[in-house]
This record gives sequence, C-alpha cells and structure tokens, in this order.
Amino acid sequence: MLGYSLTPATKRQVANAIKESCKVPVLELHQQEPPELLPPTYFHHANTPDDFLDAIRAILRTLR
Repeated sequence: MLGYSLTPATKRQVANAIKESCKVPVLELHQQEPPELLPPTYFHHANTPDDFLDAIRAILRTLR
C-alpha cells in the first residue's frame, strides 16, 4: 500500500521495487490528485474506513 503523502516519483520507485521483488498487488491511496501509477496497480480514494475495507476485499477477490 502506497500512501498519498509520497511524491509521484517515490510512488513509482517503490511500486517498481515491489513488483520486481515479490508477487503482491500494489494499492495506491490518493486524495485530491488522481492516481499516479499505471495498472496493474490498484487505486483507492477512501471516504470512510468501511469503503477502504470494501476496496481491499474487492482486490482480494480478483486475485483468487
């Protein structure tokens, strides 16, 4: 999970390092700005804790 406080360049660096070293989904959180990373990265703009959990569940369902 990449937080919205990271700069776009840092998000790209971290996402690339994750993708090179392990097979796990990357979730980018964002607030006012649109997502920076390209698919297959997952994106989420949380409004409530419940919708965040729903997004995680949806990602996990796609991985089965």
